[in-house]
Amino acid sequence: MLPASWRAAPWLTGCTAVALLILLALGTWQLQRLQWKQTLIADMEAGLAEEPAALPASTDSLEGFDFRRIAASGQFLHDKALHLGPRQRDRRPGVHLLTPLRLDDGRLLLVNRGWLPTGVSDDRIARPQETVALSGILRTRFPRNAFTPDYDASARLWFWYDLDGMSRVTGLDLLPAVLEADAGGEGLPAGGTTRVEIVNNHLQYALTWYGLAAALISVFIVYQRQRGRK
Repeated sequence: MLPASWRAAPWLTGCTAVALLILLALGTWQLQRLQWKQTLIADMEAGLAEEPAALPASTDSLEGFDFRRIAASGQFLHDKALHLGPRQRDRRPGVHLLTPLRLDDGRLLLVNRGWLPTGVSDDRIARPQETVALSGILRTRFPRNAFTPDYDASARLWFWYDLDGMSRVTGLDLLPAVLEADAGGEGLPAGGTTRVEIVNNHLQYALTWYGLAAALISVFIVYQRQRGRK
């Protein structure tokens, strides 16, 4: 049975209990997020390590191939090329060159061919006219945060994979996916732009919430003990 001094402040006990439950719930939620994030990273790394697969024939199946290695062949539509930026490489400013690829089956897939430095002359950019075979990482999810600007028409510059907008500007019916091409030699554009950089701080967050819960309990006990001595 609790001392009388502990029972004298039920409002404080109730508030502490509610706060404790909230902190414990937040810590548990972060542990669940940790498990989800670890599974996501493992799936992405497994997909990157696999041999290149063929692009699925069904558009509905594309989403399941996010971060999968894909092989494709077709002809580039260089006159419909787009720029995604700004993008740095070795601390040098530049953009990514996005070029639609007319696949052998007639579908149109946007390809991120790689990085171009700012101010590069056109004669340094490879523009193959023949059918090309390439491989890369397929992207099908394109998150955009609240600070990402819209398309800059004056600079012809995109800031994210806005495939709906790109389809309107180019007049092409682009597939809802982007192939980020592998590096292909020393020329420009410089491929291999895919980066798997997923922040995973959920364990630290969970420990923080649980630590706050432990601190709350300690403060509550010390406070009640001091009240009991008065």
